[in-house]
Amino acid sequence: TQAMEVAHMRAAEELEHLYERKLAAEAARYEALKQHKDDMQSAFEEKMLQLQEHHAGQLERYREEMAVARREAERVHGQLREEKEQLKESYEEELTQEDRDYEDEITKLRRKHATALA
Repeated sequence: TQAMEVAHMRAAEELEHLYERKLAAEAARYEALKQHKDDMQSAFEEKMLQLQEHHAGQLERYREEMAVARREAERVHGQLREEKEQLKESYEEELTQEDRDYEDEITKLRRKHATALA
């Protein structure tokens, strides 16, 4: 059973490692999108100040473009948050199932040994 425990621990660690890698990838993706959004917002605000004197009519159009970009970034952020929660739930379900499988195996082995000893 020690070998099984070691195998179980390795499997749990591997799942945890995969989960952490996925979370890190999603966090990096989110940060890249956030940086992109921040860069777009900074560029927009600078351009708005330059154009305000010469093109007052274009100001509303730029505001709308920024709002669309912000809504898209917020939508993506919401999706990432949902994906993170789904990954967490999936990971926890996998661990729970592994625990059940492990306990079932232990029970079978105990019964087998009890029968053999009887």
